[in-house]
Amino acid sequence: MKPRDPVARWLAAERAASEAEAEAALAALLADLDQPAPPAGFAARVMRRAAEDGVLPVAAAAPARWRSWSPRVSWPQVMRSTWARAAAVLLLLTSGLTVALALGALQPLLAGFSSGDLVAGLADLATAVGAAVTGLAEAVEYFAALRRAIALALGSPVVALALGLCLALAAGGFRLLHDILQRERSWSYVDPI
Repeated sequence: MKPRDPVARWLAAERAASEAEAEAALAALLADLDQPAPPAGFAARVMRRAAEDGVLPVAAAAPARWRSWSPRVSWPQVMRSTWARAAAVLLLLTSGLTVALALGALQPLLAGFSSGDLVAGLADLATAVGAAVTGLAEAVEYFAALRRAIALALGSPVVALALGLCLALAAGGFRLLHDILQRERSWSYVDPI
């Protein structure tokens, strides 16, 4: 005899330890339940009220304030502003002045060099970069071998226990030293004047 009530049918299937029938009965029970939806604009009203009450953190409320700088603003829209045009002109003037001053300052230095010196300097630079890359590769190989040796050693329970004891001893010593230094800095140990 199968109960007609969906809750009773689900509970009976659970008591009988019939997983498939219990899942089907639960699905039928949940399908019969109303699924109320909040009214339109509910989330927007809640978020606006939370922002007004100061419940939202500053980071959550920030995107609304910076909406004018969103990717939807096109370059022509930005350049309609007088301030944006003035900033662009100022940027171009300062960058042009900087280039002119840099060339003027570097002219005496560049006059003493020939193209052969420049090529030799670039070759030396390339050689130094190659040596640095080779040294880096050797260092990486060394640290990889060290990592493999440490991993192999830590595979042993005795070594892992010894390392744990050393770490515990170091942590205890650090805590003791910290307490001593804090006690010596305390105002309670200062002699009254």
